[in-house]
Amino acid sequence: MRINGNAWPATSFARLAIAWAHRDRVLQGDRLVEHEAGSIGPEPGTTTTVRIVHALSGTLLHETAGIAGTSHTHVLLLANDAMIRVEIESRRGALSSRQKHVRVLNCECGEKLANADFDTQAAWTLGTGWLIVGGTAIKAAGITSDLEQPFAFFDGGLYRIEVVLSQVTAGSVRVRLAGTTSIDGVARNANGTFIDTLTAAGHTALRITADAAFAGRIERVSLRRLA
Repeated sequence: MRINGNAWPATSFARLAIAWAHRDRVLQGDRLVEHEAGSIGPEPGTTTTVRIVHALSGTLLHETAGIAGTSHTHVLLLANDAMIRVEIESRRGALSSRQKHVRVLNCECGEKLANADFDTQAAWTLGTGWLIVGGTAIKAAGITSDLEQPFAFFDGGLYRIEVVLSQVTAGSVRVRLAGTTSIDGVARNANGTFIDTLTAAGHTALRITADAAFAGRIERVSLRRLA
């Protein structure tokens, strides 16, 4: 079993790439098989179930059953960082494996931004034309302008930025990792939930950059580190 390529990881970020090797009671017979050996089998009809559980509360956070291959990737998005338990078990028909493979680790999968839902203006710097009111960031057309929040990005870190737009009538916005050399996400000009994945390198703030024509609302901005 591996999580992000490690056999016994102590920590992870939000993206959990889980992999394993098959074993087969029929093909193995009475042979001893070294733990790190590659897959044997599996027995026909065998599938794998992956679960992610909150290690302290026991709450089921994610489950995928019926996996035929030897890997499964899940992006775990929680309000806060948490200790989690990753479980893998085999199933064949109504039978499940007597023992599970289990790893317990700290997952840095919580929200990174302060006031991501715009409950107040706290933590955000508003450019000309932006207002935060009623849990929404609003901009009218007229001037190119930014929303900004300082953030200490880790160089080489892969980040997931999610923006929820509504009541867009004109123009576009894009996310930007700001620094000596800024990098931009895709321009968005419609209502919906949009996700950009960007790699940080010397960046010190997250900006939402709106062109002069943009008129609309941002309901939420979310930042998570994937790797």
